[in-house]
Amino acid sequence: MKRRTLAQIAPLAMLLSPLLARRAVAGPPIARPIPELLVASNGVVAGPPENVVFSGHVRVRGRLVFDFELGTPPTLQVVIDLQPLLGRGQSTGARYGSTIEFLHTSPLHDRTPVELAFPFEREGRAGHLTTRTGMLVLTAQFDARDGRILSAAGRISSNA
Repeated sequence: MKRRTLAQIAPLAMLLSPLLARRAVAGPPIARPIPELLVASNGVVAGPPENVVFSGHVRVRGRLVFDFELGTPPTLQVVIDLQPLLGRGQSTGARYGSTIEFLHTSPLHDRTPVELAFPFEREGRAGHLTTRTGMLVLTAQFDARDGRILSAAGRISSNA
């Protein structure tokens, strides 16, 4: 059996070491939770049978996902819950609400606006004929290092 010397193996080891080192560091994506935040949101959805004035909060929670294996920038996965948000009819005073949650995924940037068309309906009158649609524009400023939400605001309007 032929024995290889260190001088013969060293060039091969030098070629493979970056690949082996990268493989040892790389692994499955890592997700870091983002603390939950209630974001003040308000606005008017105009249209028949009446204009609806929304005010309150939307609940935002999520996680920051790092994928070291692919070497991509961190991805932000945010769940936006509209259940805490309530609306009042301008002419009747009727209560309106939404029971929807959205999952939004995007690359992490310092400022990430999210536009969502959301369904809502008058309390006590569920059904496809009574469901209306509003638009929520959620603007949040994130810490690009760890995904923390630094500030956020929501604006509600009629669907464009």
